[in-house]
Amino acid sequence: MGICAFDHKSAENQELQQQAVDLQLDSNGKVLQTQKQKTLDENQAALKIQNSFRIKQAKQEAEDKKNELVLDLPKDWIQYNSKFIIPELPKQFKENVQKSLTKQDRLLNSMQAPDGSVYFGQWSRGKQNGYGQMIKPDGTYFEGFWTQGKFQHGGILFSNGDYFIGTETNGEKVYKNGIIYIGEVQLGIPHGRGSLHYPDGSTYEGEHNNGLITGIGKFRYQNGTYYAGQLLNGIMHGKGILIETDGNMYEGDFVNGQKEGKGILKFPDRSQFEGYFKNNQRHGKGKLIQRDGQVKDCEFQFGEQIYPK
Repeated sequence: MGICAFDHKSAENQELQQQAVDLQLDSNGKVLQTQKQKTLDENQAALKIQNSFRIKQAKQEAEDKKNELVLDLPKDWIQYNSKFIIPELPKQFKENVQKSLTKQDRLLNSMQAPDGSVYFGQWSRGKQNGYGQMIKPDGTYFEGFWTQGKFQHGGILFSNGDYFIGTETNGEKVYKNGIIYIGEVQLGIPHGRGSLHYPDGSTYEGEHNNGLITGIGKFRYQNGTYYAGQLLNGIMHGKGILIETDGNMYEGDFVNGQKEGKGILKFPDRSQFEGYFKNNQRHGKGKLIQRDGQVKDCEFQFGEQIYPK
């Protein structure tokens, strides 16, 4: 039976190799741990930078909003601490005036202007912009939309009960006495061309100036009377044509609603008078033209013929 000899050198070499492997494993573990720690440290550093950036960004956004609020606040207006009271509105007003906030404009508490006007609504860069409501010192109430401090469209309720629905320059005004105006306006006041419709069926079409019938226009009265020509503050004044219910037609000058000056009065029998008038009557020299064409000189004094007698 053979005897195996134990190789001490071989065993020693194996042990040295195992120690080397263990050392290498230990070294790799430490390297891996170091790499992990480095990655963790880098992630934490990146997270701190991100958090710092977010905080700075949030502060900047808050500062920007604060600055924007300062820019949107009106400079000459003050906070209005009393309750903003909306007056009783007509049904047509409530049904036709749009009520909606715009997305881009800022809604502020009620503010009071230097002239005493109170406004509750939206603002942009210190001016009324977007939807709002305003009450003027005289009681006039505005509701609708503003652009850069100017009322653009909506409704206006006047202190006397009249109301308007439309834009800054055009729309419909309903008077408390039942008259309806449709046409050009300046903030609800008839100004420019438009038409008036009266409860009795009479109508007017023509020019207006600051709420008054002034300029060129046409009246059609319910009783059949018709006027076309110049008007001043609602009465015939200047050149015009008047057709009356008796069939007479006058063409000529008017002063304060009366025939006065030079004109022609045509009768239903096709005869006519050409001459001068005063206080709605023939007054002065003129000519009578018969229906057959005969012409006669004549003279009248306050409607009474004095020549020839």
